[in-house]
Amino acid sequence: MLSSFIEAFMSTISTDLNVESSNFFNDFNKRFVRKDATECHYVLVSRIAIFDSSSLPHWGL
Repeated sequence: MLSSFIEAFMSTISTDLNVESSNFFNDFNKRFVRKDATECHYVLVSRIAIFDSSSLPHWGL
């Protein structure tokens, strides 16, 4: 039973990180920073955004 709670928690955190990074990526980077970049650049920026959102504390903003 404990393992199912841990799995649910990990799934929630994973989803939260992906949503935050995609929001940053689509709303800010793709619109304002580099509109015509390659897919490789977009993947790199998405990975950096996931790392940033996972390393910074969440203040409920």
